[in-house]
Amino acid sequence: MKSNIQQKRFRLLAGLLVLCIASCIILYFYLGYTGFDLKGHWRISRYTLLGYDPFPLIGQHTLLKSVGRIPKGFSTVPWCCVFGSIFYGAFLPVEIAQIYIWVLHFVIYAVTATVIYRKFRRQFSGRFILLLILLIGGHFSFMYSLRYGNAGAIICCLGILAICLTDSNPWIAGICMGFAMMKPQISMIICLVWLLNRKWKPLFTAAAIDILGWITTAVITGTSPLILLKETLSSGTASAKQYLGMFSFLQLAGINSTVVLLLNMIVGIIFTAAGYFYLRKKCHASENSLVLYVPACAASTFWMYKNGTDYLILVYVAAFFLYLCLEKGLSTKDLLLSVFCLLYLEMSRCAVYFVIVLGKKSVAVRNLSKSFDGILIAVITVIFLHLWHAYSCCEQ
Repeated sequence: MKSNIQQKRFRLLAGLLVLCIASCIILYFYLGYTGFDLKGHWRISRYTLLGYDPFPLIGQHTLLKSVGRIPKGFSTVPWCCVFGSIFYGAFLPVEIAQIYIWVLHFVIYAVTATVIYRKFRRQFSGRFILLLILLIGGHFSFMYSLRYGNAGAIICCLGILAICLTDSNPWIAGICMGFAMMKPQISMIICLVWLLNRKWKPLFTAAAIDILGWITTAVITGTSPLILLKETLSSGTASAKQYLGMFSFLQLAGINSTVVLLLNMIVGIIFTAAGYFYLRKKCHASENSLVLYVPACAASTFWMYKNGTDYLILVYVAAFFLYLCLEKGLSTKDLLLSVFCLLYLEMSRCAVYFVIVLGKKSVAVRNLSKSFDGILIAVITVIFLHLWHAYSCCEQ
């Protein structure tokens, strides 16, 4: 009887994930490839490799015709100016770089799938691991990242790899996180869990890589590291359309964007720490438990400014809902709730995208829909903590 129930649940979840993948493929061709993000970030890294500080060039005139103009609203961190070449292929002509980053998405996907399989093959069935891997391909942001030529999905996979390798290969985990810090708005808050767990090896390795990249950018461009940092901070929230986190809607009331960003960061850090200590104390999770990273991965999407390409990190949260659905005896009500949460984590940006389109892309609709999405992701995480305590922790 129990086996039949598990079979039905597996088929339900497998069918839904296949539907997500099919939807993403259809949307990719419907929306069309733009490569807009690639062109902006490729130019930032290209100018850096040629010895120019790219920050003063953002939104300004074209300095070199062979490189082009960096569009307004683009920004990055100092170490990414040079390391970004790895993600955006700045050492290649832009036409080849478009193919390069497209292929790189699937290379990182394959690496992540391999690590997941090797890590969990003795613990879970092959079909469960298959669903874990399908979560990545069925996520809206994987398609969205491909469409724009953005490294968001690649960096999220690196963040997931860093978490999975923390205890077995801490140095490699640190390397993965060092490159994942190309987008600190995704990965920095995950490092908070490392800090709380005193995982010094991966922390120091990641920091060393980023400091090296920062110094390299300063040397190549002949610009002080502190000036590069100042330029990054001044351009990070320059776009009027930039989503600044859960409380982004406060901008509509005239509240300064820096204040809004700081408020989101504080709430995100508190949310992560509170979830961590809840799992450690209430659920008796060990310091090596992978579940400790769930609140951080969720907070990653609403604690700082974020693009639609960066939400693949929610796959990590969705994986634990998948675990509850297939490995724990959820009641029918809790199963349906968990399935809804899992699907929302997979396709939330699709819903937000269409709300924005229906709202004729107005700034108000954009901010309100993205803020609501951030709040709902936080609520879903709280639901997960409740279910985890009820069905997993209490069994111990």
